[in-house]
Amino acid sequence: MFFRGAHGIEASAQPAKRDVLGLPVLLLNRHFAPVTVATAKRAFCLLYGGAAHAVDHDGDTYDFSDWLNLPVREADDGLPIIGREIRVPRVCICSATSARRAPSCASHART
Repeated sequence: MFFRGAHGIEASAQPAKRDVLGLPVLLLNRHFAPVTVATAKRAFCLLYGGAAHAVDHDGDTYDFSDWLNLPVREADDGLPIIGREIRVPRVCICSATSARRAPSCASHART
């Protein structure tokens, strides 16, 4: 945002909002091989629906309810929700059960 100050057009004091739902998330299959890159929005849908688990920087996997309880660290991107933020996953792994049923996690990632 810009506003007109005494010396012409100046930048707004507020930082520009980042579209965290458009951030890239790497999707892995159940063997930890890369499948595709999806948006954070799609990754949250897969995570919430149980078709994928989020992977943190230590390699631990989390379902949606566990991921929801993780704190957003300074280096993480956070998705604001009512009263708090959810950490945006950077890597998700398709759950073993979703790999056996149709449509698979990989077909979800193409949208």
